[in-house]
Amino acid sequence: MELIKKLAAGKEKLLFVLIICFSILLYMFNINLSDIWIDDSFTKEVIKQPFSNMLAFVAGDFHPPLYFIGLKSFTLFTGITDFTIRLFSIFAAVGIVSIAYTVGQRVFGKTGALYFCLLLVALPMTESYSHDARMYTWAAFFTTGVFLYTYLYMQACKRKDLVLLGIFTLAAAYTHYYSLLAAFWANVFVLIYLISQKKKLNEFLITASASVVLFLPWAFILFKQVVTVKRDFWVPPVDLSTLYSCLINPFARKFWILTPSIIMIIVVYGLTLLSVYLIFIKRKEEKKLLLGLALAVFYLTILTAFAISVIFKPILYPRYIMTIVPLLMVPSALFFMSIDYKWLKGILLAVIFCCGVYVSISASYFSMGPYRQTLEYIHENYPEVKKILHINEVTAGPLAVYSQPGQAEQYWLQNKNTVAYTNVNVFTNLHQVKTLDEMLNKGEIFCLVNFKYLTLNSDNLSLILSSCKQIKMDEIIDKKSPEGIIIEAYILQYN
Repeated sequence: MELIKKLAAGKEKLLFVLIICFSILLYMFNINLSDIWIDDSFTKEVIKQPFSNMLAFVAGDFHPPLYFIGLKSFTLFTGITDFTIRLFSIFAAVGIVSIAYTVGQRVFGKTGALYFCLLLVALPMTESYSHDARMYTWAAFFTTGVFLYTYLYMQACKRKDLVLLGIFTLAAAYTHYYSLLAAFWANVFVLIYLISQKKKLNEFLITASASVVLFLPWAFILFKQVVTVKRDFWVPPVDLSTLYSCLINPFARKFWILTPSIIMIIVVYGLTLLSVYLIFIKRKEEKKLLLGLALAVFYLTILTAFAISVIFKPILYPRYIMTIVPLLMVPSALFFMSIDYKWLKGILLAVIFCCGVYVSISASYFSMGPYRQTLEYIHENYPEVKKILHINEVTAGPLAVYSQPGQAEQYWLQNKNTVAYTNVNVFTNLHQVKTLDEMLNKGEIFCLVNFKYLTLNSDNLSLILSSCKQIKMDEIIDKKSPEGIIIEAYILQYN
């Protein structure tokens, strides 16, 4: 009997190792295919700053600082390249799968933890954002830790679990404001549970208070960010379609819903409803606390952001759901733990996993823009152009980062019509001008680049075109991803 247990344990560990190896291969696939886009270019430039300057820039980016501090520390050893800043996000994506098994064994059991790991690897959203030099995968990692240790502490009230809950709560709060919301609701859940079960509150209240106190230094900056957001923020108005997008985007190929995505949506949400039925209604198993916690934290985070968006200022946006998306797969994992039909488990797991991997691989072929291609095109076809003018940050950031010596100088028009949601001051080689006269002489030929279909600062586009003679307008289609982003290059002569 002891030998059988050892063989079973060895088999489970081997399966976990295979899952981890597969997740690494999946997340690393095509990691450098796409150019970095505006958010990534901001990240790349801001971590070149000294720590004090970096924190000032980060405060203007409407995010907490922990991700940037971690990435800067990481790149002190690896150097700053497109590959290394994306690699840091992949570490977190793999970390989500790892903590789901190592800590998840105490929550789901060994077999249940394996189900959870497989389901997490199948999520296309994780693969997509593992290629972004942003904080989303790290926020999801910390949210997963908050969820697991919340449940473990409620179950056994062990001090070690409480300490780790406090650490993950603080890390989540300092990484993204959606993971802060998730951590808030998880801790509220603990408080309500302890009161309802008439358990001692002292240790939990001390830990929660310590987390609040340690977050206070940033809370003052958060208040300033809130004031700025109230005045101006880029997220569009929200409605019920926004909520719908938040629920289906975890299964999408970036911005598209593929047929395998639809299959995943139907199966995963179908299993969620079945889990609710099996655990809350039919069997009333001991896992109802775990299911209730996952559903509460996930949906309350979204609904809180929706309420803020309706009452205060829009902040609900589908990509932010990445910060809490691992919780979406908890009900499906519990369903597989609750049924005995192995053939049904095999079919459903295969459907979810194959569809998810297909969408993930498809998403890895998407490019965020032909930025390097645009610079090369202008340099090779219009050598007389020595100045490139930007009217929106979406082109300004990436082209400033990728600009090489000998290529045209980069300029940013900052007049009364200009709206910017990124702190372009971080791009040190981007010259800022308020009028065309500051950068151009009469009769001088230059290039205006524009992100096609983007209406941001369109008044400036009209203003510049009316002040110049148009020689030619070229559309630069991304060779890496033809169905993706198009850059317009206007070759103009200043009048």
